[in-house]
Amino acid sequence: ALQEINAEFVTFEGLVYAAFSRDRNVATVKTDGWRKVAGVDVGARNPTVVLTIAISGDDRVHIEREYYQRGMGSSAILQAIESEADLTNPDTIYIDPSAAAYIDDLWAHGYPAEKANNDVQTGIQRVASALPWLTVDPSCVLTIEEFESDQYPDEGKGSSDKPLKQNDHTMDALRYAVMGAMQPTVDVMAILNAQLGDNA
Repeated sequence: ALQEINAEFVTFEGLVYAAFSRDRNVATVKTDGWRKVAGVDVGARNPTVVLTIAISGDDRVHIEREYYQRGMGSSAILQAIESEADLTNPDTIYIDPSAAAYIDDLWAHGYPAEKANNDVQTGIQRVASALPWLTVDPSCVLTIEEFESDQYPDEGKGSSDKPLKQNDHTMDALRYAVMGAMQPTVDVMAILNAQLGDNA
């Protein structure tokens, strides 16, 4: 209530992305020449989110645009995804895998939609590993708020490896895009050690 009504910043316990910092991660960035992808979390009663994400050649990530709207019907959702894609021209649109009908419709209309990987824990790890080089445009206010409020139950991982299903709609869209567009970080030393062990 303090955050929503009085615009006071409130710190939550057990944050999924505790390393997120407005000072470091919120910035205006020029992304000319970066490739663009979109992450989409489809909602009926919940919000529908479309994030436009730019990725540099050295894997810096910039969330440059957010679309966030509640209470939409299926045709309005499809139109919103297409309108955002028309504005930003993403290479690929990674969509909530439960929304297969939208993927089919987008393909039929000539948009490069793809079923997203919804492995929650791996997606969280990928986003967390990108955080040192991830920025969010200041205009993406709901994305920033969700970075600061997406949390695990019981004030920490404790009894569950999955976050609470609240304050997570932009975070879901971000996971979809990062999982689809970015290769995992390879631990070269671990691979070498494993190979040496096999050859010993």
